[in-house]
Amino acid sequence: MVVRAPGGETVLIDAGPASPLRFLQQMGVEQVDLLVATHPHDDHIGGMVDVLTPRPVHAFVDNGTAVSSDRYLQLMATLERLSEVSIVTAPGPPQTVGAMTVQLLPLSWDAAGPDGPSVAAVLRFGAFSAFLSGDSERAELTAFVEGGHVPDVTLLKAPHHGSARG
Repeated sequence: MVVRAPGGETVLIDAGPASPLRFLQQMGVEQVDLLVATHPHDDHIGGMVDVLTPRPVHAFVDNGTAVSSDRYLQLMATLERLSEVSIVTAPGPPQTVGAMTVQLLPLSWDAAGPDGPSVAAVLRFGAFSAFLSGDSERAELTAFVEGGHVPDVTLLKAPHHGSARG
């Protein structure tokens, strides 16, 4: 998911299983201010190395979970070489991207399941707000709501690709 502020600042949440470069190019994205890997499955991080190499990326966020997949190991090796990229492990402090604020929610380790804990965030821009939760499943979503971390929002992105598990 790509979110752009009026000043052109860009948040990219997950990068899909393959390179999103053509799509980013078509959108005119020249830099990524905040790159978020909701969790380290290949269908979310597969295209991230391609995002990191040809354009500036200011900050990278993930859940801190290491896995042994080739794509994850390549992503971590690339981040290690790019010292200019700030690395934040969720929840972390709110991230300011232009006029947007991205509040990273506490991770729900008790409700992890196979797709978690997913990095979830509430993005705010003026009166607009969005709840974005990666592949969070019901237990994790319940923990977010019961913990009072999810306000009334303008936009809810369906978790887990809109499946019944979310």
